[in-house]
Amino acid sequence: MKIKDKLSSVIKDIGSIYYWRFTVYSLCLFLLYSCGVFEQNYLEDNKVSKIEIEYDFEKVNLLGDSLTLTYYAKRDIYTKENTDWLFGHNHALNSIDVFNLTEKKFSHRINLESDGPNGIERVYQLKVISPDSIAILDTSISLKIVSSDAKVIKKLDLRVSDSESGQPLGYFYNYNDARIVYEKDKRSFILHFLNESVKERKFKSKDPHSIFGRINLEGEVDFLPISHSRVIYERNGEVIERMPNYSYHKGKIIYGFIFESNIYTFDLRTGDRSIYGGKSKFSQNMQDFSLPPQEFRLLGTWFNSVIFDSSSGFYLRTHWGSQPRLQIDSNPSSALTKPGYIMVFDEGFAVVDEIELPEEYWLEDSFVYSEGMAFWSKESLINEENSIELGLLRIRRKN
Repeated sequence: MKIKDKLSSVIKDIGSIYYWRFTVYSLCLFLLYSCGVFEQNYLEDNKVSKIEIEYDFEKVNLLGDSLTLTYYAKRDIYTKENTDWLFGHNHALNSIDVFNLTEKKFSHRINLESDGPNGIERVYQLKVISPDSIAILDTSISLKIVSSDAKVIKKLDLRVSDSESGQPLGYFYNYNDARIVYEKDKRSFILHFLNESVKERKFKSKDPHSIFGRINLEGEVDFLPISHSRVIYERNGEVIERMPNYSYHKGKIIYGFIFESNIYTFDLRTGDRSIYGGKSKFSQNMQDFSLPPQEFRLLGTWFNSVIFDSSSGFYLRTHWGSQPRLQIDSNPSSALTKPGYIMVFDEGFAVVDEIELPEEYWLEDSFVYSEGMAFWSKESLINEENSIELGLLRIRRKN
């Protein structure tokens, strides 16, 4: 089947699922806006778990060298034979710095090239398939498979065009908390797909379109029948950010959007889809659309990916909470005053608890490994020793 036909087929499937919903929802949303109760009626209610937990934060130090960073925004965790490894992109050196998390020390560095056939441009995301096979998505809109000696052994062009007309259909593009998923059995990557017809800030139409696709190691493309959330279409795409955040666990894509608390799942085996409530008790749960975009990051709630923590058996989702323009002491709010939270869900996505993040840790780019969820420390920024401080959240079930 031709790529354009595949995309059209998926769009048709999505359309048949959503068409009747749009008609009903359009009327409902108009009434909800009029009544001023949009958030309460649009968002799913939480399921509440009966599980009780206890938790603690432990300071952990990773021994580095004189060239390691104190914070790795682009990183992935690889586990083998009971050893956890952190692969982080060092933007200052254009290298992949490798840490042994189990032994809590720096291991080695892969020095990347910046140009030529092995060149790596600005890195958006990376995924470790194996220590000798690291997938890097960079600004060339390519997915490059890099070996342990920094050679590009495979390059996948992420631009998708119609095979007959050559007309661009879109491209695969991930950043922020949209992580690369690798399906080992299919030798394929699952990535966010940006459709050319909706690149503009405002959608040209309300027709649903696929936002996820697969590309295998041979460059063959397939699209998944997953679309944007309902409110994005109702607002013609005019939300603070349309890029989904997502993860993969037990054959399911678990995804959401930064401006709303809902959690969505799509079962890759059965095609079943579900929506769960993920409302925070501390924060706004829907974007305040009256806020200018430049103020939303500072004042609004910013939801991140739901990820599974194998050490506790729970799903975890972090978010930056909303805050007023002025603090209690009348000083202006800033990035440093913005509160962070971790929501804990059981395997049925019922809410177990919501944890406030201690002020000394950054919320963004946290990660899970076999010991718990790790957060980069703000104090490491002034650490003169060759060590990186992490805050390790350990969660234990009480009943």
